Amino acid sequence: MAPRTAHAWSCAWVPLLLSCAGGGEGGPEPAPRLADTPGDVELREAVLSGAGRVEDLRKLATSRNPKNVDCVAAVFNDSERDYALRLEALLALRGLRETDPPEYGRIYATVRATLSMEASRGMQPTLAAEELRALEESMAWHAERRYVHAKYMMILTLEHSPYERVRVAAARGLGKYAGEKDASSALEKAVGDPRLSEPVREAARASLREARTP
Repeated sequence: MAPRTAHAWSCAWVPLLLSCAGGGEGGPEPAPRLADTPGDVELREAVLSGAGRVEDLRKLATSRNPKNVDCVAAVFNDSERDYALRLEALLALRGLRETDPPEYGRIYATVRATLSMEASRGMQPTLAAEELRALEESMAWHAERRYVHAKYMMILTLEHSPYERVRVAAARGLGKYAGEKDASSALEKAVGDPRLSEPVREAARASLREARTP
């Protein structure tokens, strides 16, 4: 049997990431949510029909209305949509980390499978700038939640991705898995690997410091 390439291994991880995307950690206890206000239904319909704008996604995401946030998540999850708009939907959802942490925690389960698809692409030979950004954001969101199956993808990505910025993102993500031996071992290996660029090795060093800080 011919040995698998790093890209082939990344493809092999996708079914595992997706199969584990349905359960797991819950988010914070939700704060009181807001009901529909005038125009919300029409705005959701416009966005879902493809007539929405980037500003509409941001407005919906910050409304504190779960129906509106679900609409933004639906845009990100829809692989048939324009990729630039899907990235904007992801960024709008990521903004909830600062503006509405309970909703940020709640919506994670809704987008986790799509995050896994994006995070698994680090070994692909050609990715556009928008795809690289989505990969980085997806990997970071998984790392914040310490999603265990994404950790293994980050280890593989750190070792084999052709993109320096993706290796850096993987190294930073692994720093969130404090105290986990396989993550620490991968980071230590990266620090000592002279073939890796200094930004990658420095990201690995920083993550090791983070992992060792009580």
